[in-house]
Amino acid sequence: MTITRAWQTALDFLDLDLDALDIGEALEQMYQIKRAMKALFVTNEQRERVRAKYRAIRAGTLSLAHLYHTRIRFVGSLSGKRNILKAKGSVVTIAACYLSSEGVVFGADSTSTMFVAGPGPGGVGGSDHHFNFAQKIFQIGNDSSMAMAMWGLGNLAEVSYRTLIASFADQLLAQPPASMQDVADRWNVYFWQAFTTHLAPVYQRVQTLFGQQVRTIDEENELHFLVRAFSGGFCLGGNLINDRTPSAFEIRYDPTQAAAQPVTPLPIGSSNFWGCPNLIERLIYGIDDGVFNAIAQSANWHGTPDELVALIMPGLTAFPQAGLEE
Repeated sequence: MTITRAWQTALDFLDLDLDALDIGEALEQMYQIKRAMKALFVTNEQRERVRAKYRAIRAGTLSLAHLYHTRIRFVGSLSGKRNILKAKGSVVTIAACYLSSEGVVFGADSTSTMFVAGPGPGGVGGSDHHFNFAQKIFQIGNDSSMAMAMWGLGNLAEVSYRTLIASFADQLLAQPPASMQDVADRWNVYFWQAFTTHLAPVYQRVQTLFGQQVRTIDEENELHFLVRAFSGGFCLGGNLINDRTPSAFEIRYDPTQAAAQPVTPLPIGSSNFWGCPNLIERLIYGIDDGVFNAIAQSANWHGTPDELVALIMPGLTAFPQAGLEE
């Protein structure tokens, strides 16, 4: 983009009507104005006017999509191509679940980030605010032995997870489940209906983009952003009052799905991490799946995947090689 064209693009944004934009248009405007911001601006006053409009578009996009717990930023792609939109919240959470023969252990971080609009028109002066008291593990009902940990979205538009899970617990009370598998299946359907209802504009936009056989680069970037921002999942587990056998299930969602996908039972003795699992994988195994696959597929690696595993295994901290007496 030339300096002249970038400057004209930036000036054009000063007259944008945010209320007339849908989420797709707003995201595109955010991308374009970010490119324009890299150009040489004539005066500080003009630069600040464009920055103010960018903040307004950013705040307006959050309002349009009702993303009160989904944050947006611009990052460079690893391949060195044009900048793409990416959500910060969907990959930072660490949710954990360990299923033993005696019960289920849940774990999660408590950090959340929200873009808080400023006092000026369109949210000018706003910024990201970081909080350390978000709840990501919820008991299902009162006096129950069931719970779930979650990663991804912080809520569904104006509906909180606390309210959603409490309403689901009321359903279980009215119609007692036959098994923990039944609980997981019913939550899967219940959440999916709420997801596609309360985030209908986003879901419909993703379905439209995903169904296109040919997409522009901007549409690819938009689809990439929306899928990352609105994907996540739950680990639901515990036991029924009349059945003390513990069990746990993985439940995932993303807006490219046409319907709720089957839940995945977790085996006893398994340790499971979601959200940002590469941190845990590196801590326990010394390497994460992404790095492992990159090495195995590299032209500089001439061995087999099994041979790479053999090199890594001695360094695992999860399974010490020495006996306990040593």
